[in-house]
Amino acid sequence: RVKAAGLENSDCVVVFMTKCYLTKACGDGPNGSNDNCKFEFDLSLRRKGVDRMIPVVMEKGMRSTSNWTGVVGGKLGGILYYDLSSEGPAYASNLLQLAAAIRSCAGIGKGDSDLSLVDLHIGNQPRQKPTPASAAFQKRWLLGYRRTLVMAGHPLSRQGWNGPYVCSGTQFNDRWVWRRQKARVVCFPIADTAIVWDTCKESWSLVFEGGFEDGRVHPRAVIAQSQCKGRTPLGAWEHGLRCRKP
Repeated sequence: RVKAAGLENSDCVVVFMTKCYLTKACGDGPNGSNDNCKFEFDLSLRRKGVDRMIPVVMEKGMRSTSNWTGVVGGKLGGILYYDLSSEGPAYASNLLQLAAAIRSCAGIGKGDSDLSLVDLHIGNQPRQKPTPASAAFQKRWLLGYRRTLVMAGHPLSRQGWNGPYVCSGTQFNDRWVWRRQKARVVCFPIADTAIVWDTCKESWSLVFEGGFEDGRVHPRAVIAQSQCKGRTPLGAWEHGLRCRKP
């Protein structure tokens, strides 16, 4: 209901194009036609129409509209998109153009201040990083609130991946990243691992470090996935694994 109300009260819809989003919006993701991305996209088409939808490319592989398959490609493939897939020299210019397109679609004049914050964080000034979480959550984190989780259940051959995972204070896909403390079994170092949120699978994944970037988790880097979908990895995982409080 909240998502539907938000769309109903919006002047335009900005569609951030990634391979994962395309798959889910077309109904080909793990949740099929019940996926929230598909619901939002379909509702946007019905309520706002193509004329009030602005595609923004967030991955280099999506720059060619020939890769936009299904209903997303059919509806948005012929519309001018804005490229924010890399932070090169053209990034600031593309961001300004996107801001202008949103103003025009929403009926906001150039003199209005609604999007003035966009202009303040581009050009020669460094763009500010988003705040990881609310001040209250940060305070609880600093006091040790769920700062450490314990992964258990790996067999002897993977014993090094059992043990404590510490919240790094950084986020991936808008959720915390937990990293395994440096560990060794006998004299052999254990490959670094982390627990991250996988938006495509809509579950937590235990992955090798370096196996996640740009909002995507590389399938070959995944060691195991959770059966829980909460804000933290606590709960049952596949292969009899379990993530618990220390």
